[in-house]
Amino acid sequence: MPPKRPSTTKTPRTPAVPVSGERNSIKEEFLQVLLQNPQGVNQNTLKEAFPNLEVPDVAGIINELLTERRIVLGEDPATKSPVFKAITENNYDLVKNLDTKQWEVYKTIEESGREGASTRTLRSKSQLPLPILKKILDNMITQKLIKSFKSYQGGNKLFYILFNVEPDSKHKPPFWADRHFVDVITQQCLNFISDKGFASLADVRSFINKFSTDPLKDEEVQMILDVLIYDDKIEAFKRPTKTTLGKKDENLYKATRFSLPMSALTLAPCGRCPVYDQCTPFGDISPKTCVYLDKWLGLTL
Repeated sequence: MPPKRPSTTKTPRTPAVPVSGERNSIKEEFLQVLLQNPQGVNQNTLKEAFPNLEVPDVAGIINELLTERRIVLGEDPATKSPVFKAITENNYDLVKNLDTKQWEVYKTIEESGREGASTRTLRSKSQLPLPILKKILDNMITQKLIKSFKSYQGGNKLFYILFNVEPDSKHKPPFWADRHFVDVITQQCLNFISDKGFASLADVRSFINKFSTDPLKDEEVQMILDVLIYDDKIEAFKRPTKTTLGKKDENLYKATRFSLPMSALTLAPCGRCPVYDQCTPFGDISPKTCVYLDKWLGLTL
């Protein structure tokens, strides 16, 4: 008797996500993954997070969440690839009642992230007349869904961004654009270095950022120090330090004698010392080894 041919009937695949309360539960898990990654998650990462789901099931849940306005489609700024972002619970209570036109405008602003969306971009993507677009934007600002700001880099053009998002730093004016701020910061740096005796760039940066609303970067602090050097108010010197990689010279800064305030201390030998410029706290010529300073202080006979 010939062997039986194996049956060619395919066993129907059991849906990985039943159309029941379990599907809603998995949708909530999807949302939690997205909420924990506000920068956005791509579809492949979602598939890896839910290995028991088939690709069509993942796509189906994503489409449902998009339709329900629980998530939006955005773009990864680094790879330019599409990512999905969750809408926070507070914002969802507001956006769920937006009409189609308002929703399209909101999505465009959401997708822009910290870059913000200009009026031109919003008009181009929504195809709305300017008066209607402005009315929608004003309503969203009133509801605290979005906010507007002027971009220094964009020639003070108006941009729109989500209410709880801060604009990218490139939109803000550089610190040196505010002349008064620069003058105050420069004088404070000089006072700090004079009072401390000497300071490193890191010391100065830490001091400035205690009262600066926008923390300055190392290169910006270096610009201030360079100005003080060019004005002959401070000078740089090196201190040898030991590191795990061996010896290294650390750059430090001290006030010049021309910038020191007039007081009884100006009568010290330092004010008339011919090698003052070579005197450093840790060099061959230093206050610790100065016999003239010891004599002036009465430490020697």
